[in-house]
Amino acid sequence: MELRKVMEVADALCPNPYTMEEKLRWCDEVSAGIRREIKKIYDTIETTVTQPGELTLPEDISFEDIEVAYLDGKPMDKVDFRSFAQGELWKQQQTPVHLKLVFLTRHQPVRCIKLTGTFDVGENFIKMDQPPFYPGDCIEWVEMEDLAAEPDWTQANRCYVIDLVYDGLMVEDGAFSPQTGAKLAMRRVIDDLTEIDELPYDNMYVEYLLAKMALYQHDYTGYSAHMTQYNTLYEGLRRDYKNRSPLNEVSRFHKYWQD
Repeated sequence: MELRKVMEVADALCPNPYTMEEKLRWCDEVSAGIRREIKKIYDTIETTVTQPGELTLPEDISFEDIEVAYLDGKPMDKVDFRSFAQGELWKQQQTPVHLKLVFLTRHQPVRCIKLTGTFDVGENFIKMDQPPFYPGDCIEWVEMEDLAAEPDWTQANRCYVIDLVYDGLMVEDGAFSPQTGAKLAMRRVIDDLTEIDELPYDNMYVEYLLAKMALYQHDYTGYSAHMTQYNTLYEGLRRDYKNRSPLNEVSRFHKYWQD
């Protein structure tokens, strides 16, 4: 289910004053829990370490994300890896070593991007410093007379981002009429899917949104009812996914048959 549909269903069931940004943040909480506790998607990173203190993990990987480390092909437990990372075990190594880390990936929050300003545009180009959009993003825009006014998104035009260049965005041909200093409101179209895109489990998102709305409106009976339904779906997904999930890409068969 698309997250936009999740919010539409929740709004229809319970009209509310909460913003799209707030509801997307609640959806992120559901997705993060599924990724960390049920789907558990792993990735690997490899490097060569030549001296103590040289190892620095990327900003998006914490020590707690590391599941296993391989030093020249030999597995290390977390305690030994921490000692190695701090240089305490380096005296046992006489040469550069190859290090491979298997880590648990995290859910990336939905990019809810809105921009208002003056831009130079060509038929397939928007001049912009450090654009927050990515290739493949669908963006929509509205021409504005007053940048302080609220955009009328029902009149918005759409196009896809083709590429990022040093001074802006390349978009689909013919997207804009070339002009200098165009007053525009732009936003990324939210086309993200729920982490589990199948019935009945994608309804977890709707139940969680309804629970959050009830909680902040001090409807604790409603909150309890929706969280009970959410937890029932969550537990069903956990059991179901454990039984039929595909092997992770970093999984390997060991002793698949005996001679």
